[in-house]
Amino acid sequence: MADLAQSVAFDAWIDEARAVDLVGYARARSPDLRRQGSEWVGPCPACGGRDRFSVAPRKGVFHCRAAGRGGDVIALAQYVEGLDFLGAVASLTGRPAPGRDIAETPEDRARRQAAQEARQAAVAAEAHARKVAEDSFRMAEIKRARKFWVAAGPVVLGSAAAAYLRQRGELMAPPGAHLRFSPAHPYVQPGHGGRPHRVLHVGPALLAGLTGADGRFCGVHQTWIDLTRADGKAVVPDPDTGEILPAKKVRGSVHGARIELVRVAEPHTLILGEGIETCLSVYQALRARDLPLWREAAVWSSVSLGNLSGRALDRVRHPSRFDARGRPALTRGPTPDLDSQCLAIPDAVDLVILLGDGDSDPFDTEMALTRARARLARPGRHVGIAWAEPGHDFNDMLRSAA
Repeated sequence: MADLAQSVAFDAWIDEARAVDLVGYARARSPDLRRQGSEWVGPCPACGGRDRFSVAPRKGVFHCRAAGRGGDVIALAQYVEGLDFLGAVASLTGRPAPGRDIAETPEDRARRQAAQEARQAAVAAEAHARKVAEDSFRMAEIKRARKFWVAAGPVVLGSAAAAYLRQRGELMAPPGAHLRFSPAHPYVQPGHGGRPHRVLHVGPALLAGLTGADGRFCGVHQTWIDLTRADGKAVVPDPDTGEILPAKKVRGSVHGARIELVRVAEPHTLILGEGIETCLSVYQALRARDLPLWREAAVWSSVSLGNLSGRALDRVRHPSRFDARGRPALTRGPTPDLDSQCLAIPDAVDLVILLGDGDSDPFDTEMALTRARARLARPGRHVGIAWAEPGHDFNDMLRSAA
């Protein structure tokens, strides 16, 4: 009977450890974990990996892709604290196993705590070194982007940049727009795996200056031009794979940045869209009709939809996209992660018009703009969404009308 009671108590002791909140334990040791859909993702509390660690509360398991480790909260305590199974259970419950002489001696505890502190210090040092390296790389990229920007000239009549805009529906660069022209702009492919940077193409390019949340220059958006093509964009193949590379690229820091196409000091009305051509098309249409908005509204490009909407806290089932098993695929939902870094707008703005292109996945675009609307909303400010025709963007509509 005594052995049975001890066995029951031992099992209850393990069950108590397994009942410890996995998310709470992980977040206490990795405060930068963020909700992403039904999971928590972010830096690993053990190896320091930045984005290869996740916790799935519904399944009650964690996974570190960098180390190939996973399991329940006991396994996580073993991984993080460097303990065996019984030591991890003792750490989670705060006491040794009932009826078993496994209590740590003061010397053992001191050694374990010293080893754990050393691991945590190493992880912190690695994270700091990584942040320093990332900051250094970002500042170097901004410096390179600034050199391109300073070397470029204005978008004047007769330039390939002006011709490109005209080809895109008689668009023009508004006065003061952060747009410039580089007649011989290098298309640089970043090096990796020991391979150095290399220039794949040199040709005319439309440059757009990025402005960060602090109002400072933080990068350049580049569009390489080939006026012999219907869309005006250059074709740049990868010399190794033959893959056609994007004709538009960004150098610098895009998170939280914007391209100011129509600049207004302390604007009260702001038109926000993803692409440069989309935003200029709407501005052009408003101006052609002499609607009041074109005289009073600032017009910004967010460069990307993600920079406009930010991350999502939830995931929802896509109505028309399915996974390999025929189940509705999960996609980012409408609830914004207010901690994610994305484009911010001036406090003085009380009317925001978000531009929704109809040539991308309509459900994903709707979810993204719903997140943007929720993120930008506040008392006294109206945030609306203007949609292009299904299957088209605003530039398609402008060119069709022309």
